[in-house]
Amino acid sequence: MRALAVIGTRPEAIKLAPVVRALKARGAACDVCYTGQHLMLVQDIKDFLELPTGSIDLPPTGRSLTEMLRRALDFVDFEIGRDKPEYDCVIVQGDTTSALAGALAAFHRQIPVAHVEAGLRTYDLSSPFPEEANRQLIGRLAYWHFTPTRTATENIFSEPQCLTQTHQVGNTVVDALEWARDHIEPKPGDYALCTVHRRENIERIPDICKAIKRISENIDVYVTVHPNPAVTEALEKGLAWQPRAYCFYAPGYSDFISMLSGARIVLTDSGGVQEEAACFNRPCLVLRNNTERTEGIEAGCAKLVGTDPDRIVAAARELLTDADLYKRMAEAPNPYGDGHAAERIADVLNG
Repeated sequence: MRALAVIGTRPEAIKLAPVVRALKARGAACDVCYTGQHLMLVQDIKDFLELPTGSIDLPPTGRSLTEMLRRALDFVDFEIGRDKPEYDCVIVQGDTTSALAGALAAFHRQIPVAHVEAGLRTYDLSSPFPEEANRQLIGRLAYWHFTPTRTATENIFSEPQCLTQTHQVGNTVVDALEWARDHIEPKPGDYALCTVHRRENIERIPDICKAIKRISENIDVYVTVHPNPAVTEALEKGLAWQPRAYCFYAPGYSDFISMLSGARIVLTDSGGVQEEAACFNRPCLVLRNNTERTEGIEAGCAKLVGTDPDRIVAAARELLTDADLYKRMAEAPNPYGDGHAAERIADVLNG
């Protein structure tokens, strides 16, 4: 069995590293191609999670979504066809432009697509943008749907056009964090951790910064700064000269996990960080108006608070002062899996 894994962003690298390892442990060949969507962030993950070296594209900065997709599609298609390797499947993860490019390139070559973390939906094409459209399109092209949760599985079952092979396996982020847990120490101190980067939230960053300023009156807030220049500029402007709001510029994965595992509370608009917070029993406030990861809301480990400063501050202060609420959220069960998702995926693909 020979597979090609397509990786473009840091979340893809984190969540596909366990799958690559599991396939190789079963004697399967699994090549990796890196589209360069988040080049430096992925390099850090490769080193820490021991991903294999693979072909890397070096696209220019400042790309539009269309240019990014075109470049990634050309690159993945070239990798599939180079030296005529006979791939049995192409593996993509999540909902990025790179994942859509990998699925399209495989479809054009009539190679089955394995979609890891399939079935997530908001059914609102503008939120998250463009990810909701990407994952619905990938769902139409995929042969194997590896869903992380019951809700995601039900979403696939409700879409007859997507019904091929569906396997509920859990989320491979849990597998990655179980591996990483043995390689990091929690950052000491009493602090909140905040991440914000979503494209649809960029115009709302000034409001989020207003909330961070007020929250930092009660607790230190560490803010990780995404390399997107628009995000960097908005955060730097919004948090200038704030003595208890500390900006960290694209911390490495091990450093970020160390910060996350030691944080008192987490504020984020990231889907992956919602999952990671649950794995470390960190109460999470979701800075979005909707989320495709409704399981965390239902389990009680996360709360949807949007981007209104007053609402964010009220929710954060309630968590910081209400010991019973904090305990309920911190002790809520992790709905995202048991750390064996990659093994289940590998058993299906290599079966």
